[in-house]
Amino acid sequence: MRAKLFYYLLVVPVSAVPLWFLYGIGRVFLLFIYYVFDYRKKVVAKNLKRAFPDVSRHELEDLMLRFYKHLADVFAEGIKGYTISKKNLKSRFVFTNPEVVDALYDQNKSVLLVGSHYNNWEFLVLSLNLHFKHQGTGVGQNISNKSFGAMMKKVRSRFGMEVWTSKNVRTKIEEYQSQNRLFCCLLLADQNPSSADKAYWMEFLNQRTPVIFGPEYLAKKYDLPVFYYSVTKQKRGYYVATLKPITLTPKLEPDGDITYRYGKLLEADILAKPEFWLWSHKRWKNRHHSAKREIRK
Repeated sequence: MRAKLFYYLLVVPVSAVPLWFLYGIGRVFLLFIYYVFDYRKKVVAKNLKRAFPDVSRHELEDLMLRFYKHLADVFAEGIKGYTISKKNLKSRFVFTNPEVVDALYDQNKSVLLVGSHYNNWEFLVLSLNLHFKHQGTGVGQNISNKSFGAMMKKVRSRFGMEVWTSKNVRTKIEEYQSQNRLFCCLLLADQNPSSADKAYWMEFLNQRTPVIFGPEYLAKKYDLPVFYYSVTKQKRGYYVATLKPITLTPKLEPDGDITYRYGKLLEADILAKPEFWLWSHKRWKNRHHSAKREIRK
């Protein structure tokens, strides 16, 4: 009940105001998380130092501030996402080459879309079903507060997106395949794996890094072509994504290659504009493992 009251009495009315006003709220948010409460600044600084060991203290502080400014903008844009119109959303998140996925629809093939918490992922989640011929789906985390989780699912699916979870993703894929329905499933694969021993280990941003193996497992098990989407921020509130094929024949790929290619594509985007990645994640808390999959450079 409290979650519903918070949503309808505060979030929805605030979301309805113009985005420029929400950016002002975002700057107040920035003031508190960066200057007052030091929100995860130690985590961010530690992650950045590991990834960029040669940067000076001044460069590190500048990069941190740029990251937090972008995070404040994503916060404002996330609030706007609760009430944003379809037309406005489609103008703010655009794919340059949706035809490469649509071509697979014409071949009666579903696809996996892998990416990360880079630039604005919430706009993509909200708009995914608007970009392709496939049914848009995405795998999200279960939220412990059931009432809030239900509201988040409702918001993210209001333009037709289907929200799956890690617990039912295989059941959903098999259900779609048995009914000859086609989907484009979004996987944000840059989280810290729940099990380091089951992860794929590779050199990523100057350090040994465990990468979630789930997308590769699903691709091979269900013969799903895999695309990486590379996102650039054109200007404040506007994003353009380009699809890059990782593999069209997943079952023919050597073990680990799909995950490795994904990691290198993500790394290239981060190195180009590091302030747009979510550095506040505890990305490298797993430092040891009994490697079941090789470490690659």
